[in-house]
Amino acid sequence: MTTTLAPPVTVRAATTADLETLVEMGRRFLQTTQYRDRIADDPAHVRRLADLILHAGRHGRIVVAERDGALVGMIWGLLIVHPLLNIALGTEVVWWVEPAARGSGAGRALFTALEAWAQAEGAVAMQFTAYRDEQLERVYRRYGYVPQEIVFEKRFPDAHP
Repeated sequence: MTTTLAPPVTVRAATTADLETLVEMGRRFLQTTQYRDRIADDPAHVRRLADLILHAGRHGRIVVAERDGALVGMIWGLLIVHPLLNIALGTEVVWWVEPAARGSGAGRALFTALEAWAQAEGAVAMQFTAYRDEQLERVYRRYGYVPQEIVFEKRFPDAHP
């Protein structure tokens, strides 16, 4: 029996050379998740956000997962001071792994890299925000996360994303 192993996934900090791929992956994230109903498909906005985080110095980080020279995943994060708790927190903005790379360890590697960055920058905790999804909740719990707050939202009539 012959077993073919997928090439290893490596993670690294994103650079401006990755910007167009980050935008395309960001758009796939928005189009294929529950965010598709809340956020307009606006490549210029995704580009501005990615560029802002790439150039945020110690306050922002985008980490990418790469296999055979191609990006297969990304995670975008910010370092903030929580307005009420008055503590430094790492917070995730986007976490995406291409469907073909899921189960490869890329998602966990991205997660771990963002946590390490936030902790190195002085964060005392890391927060991830997601729509309610049982499978994703199991992933977060497996990684040691517990729910802390619930966001309540009311959409205004005639409001557009």
